[in-house]
Parts: sequence; structure tokens; C-alpha cells
Amino acid sequence: MNRERVVTHGTAALLLAVVLFPALWMLQLSFRAGGDIFDLSLTFAPTLDNYRALWTGLFSRLVQ
Repeated sequence: MNRERVVTHGTAALLLAVVLFPALWMLQLSFRAGGDIFDLSLTFAPTLDNYRALWTGLFSRLVQ
């Protein structure tokens, strides 16, 4: 590969990472327990409680 192509692909990969970072951060926050969302550590025990609360609460009645 020539240098120009490597720089172009590297730049595209960096821009993609910058654009996707907020969405991926929010996704991993959705799997944390309520009190853990303010912890900046990337190690946590994932839980589906937030999704259960979403689908068993008022939101599920609005969708139907």
C-alpha cells in the first residue's frame, strides 16, 4: 500500500471511532446498574434490569 492510502484509511478509522464513541458509551451505560452509571471504570457486572424496567413500565403500554 502506498502512504496516501494508509493515511486515508487511518483518518477514516479515527473519524469513525470519534463518531461511534458516544453511542457505544451510552450502550454500555444501559447495561450498568443504577448506581454504577457514575463510575468511570470499564469493569462492571452487566445487567438487563434497565431494559426490564423499560418494557414493564409505562413505555410498554404506550407502544401497544
